[in-house]
Amino acid sequence: VSIRADFRGRGVGWTMLDLIAEEARKRGLKRVISIEDRDNHSTIALEREKGFVAHGMDGDPRLVMLEKTF
Repeated sequence: VSIRADFRGRGVGWTMLDLIAEEARKRGLKRVISIEDRDNHSTIALEREKGFVAHGMDGDPRLVMLEKTF
């Protein structure tokens, strides 16, 4: 999910993560995974607020995997 710069800080990312999680649950998915650059602090913080748990990525220290389970 990417939010255009002039729409950041308006709750668009927050709403999109809610919609993604809702649709995943409806479809019977057990988890949602996001892979982010370690320096993308704002997105990582947002996803953690929405219940995602951060894990390191094997083989690439620049990336972090965030996982939300249902």
